[in-house]
Amino acid sequence: GSTMHTYVFVSREGGRAILVNPGDSYHLLSAGQITGKMLDGVSVLFTDGSPGAPALKLCRMAKEREIPVFCQMENLPSFTHGTPGSYARFQEILASADLICAGQDVYRELGGTHRGLDECVKSLWETISPRHGLVCTAGGQGAFWYDGDSFLRMPVFPVKAIDTTGAGDSFCGGLILRYLLEDASREEALRFACACGAMKCLAPGPRLRASRQEVEDLMASMEGKRA
Repeated sequence: GSTMHTYVFVSREGGRAILVNPGDSYHLLSAGQITGKMLDGVSVLFTDGSPGAPALKLCRMAKEREIPVFCQMENLPSFTHGTPGSYARFQEILASADLICAGQDVYRELGGTHRGLDECVKSLWETISPRHGLVCTAGGQGAFWYDGDSFLRMPVFPVKAIDTTGAGDSFCGGLILRYLLEDASREEALRFACACGAMKCLAPGPRLRASRQEVEDLMASMEGKRA
């Protein structure tokens, strides 16, 4: 079959649009092909909830092994309504997650578009109460983290964006590294994650190609310059 692939269009200002060709092989992966050995030696399970049945099986096995589950919701939840049972799987994956990261539109859809963004995030937390909370990436407005009690807000690092493709993924990678693997504080982890996202925006292409030292140098150079 054909693999899933994407076409990415980048504007002069660094913004982007993505068209996805799902192919006909990736989504044929079945839960029966998922085995417990896949989690041997795993410290964190990262999932975007797709494909649904295999992702859910991995989440269940991770919970049994007390492996933290990080869920990045890249697409609107309404995208999952097309296949019978898919939305129910999506909801269980969210309920299995220890830490969730998503953009503003995802939280607004889950929490009700008539509410303010903070209220939408609170509403979701009251429903599923993930152990480590909910993180929202808000583009130029920075990011924030809600732990059920309070909001921790982090401004952006003001860089001239060349290509924002992959900035969210780089942000999540930084968050997983500092918070779930190195036990940094929420504030330290969120700051590092924002720096990883900003660093990605400085170069074309979908992946962050920078050393940890370069990310830390960016943070040091931007002290006092952030909004």
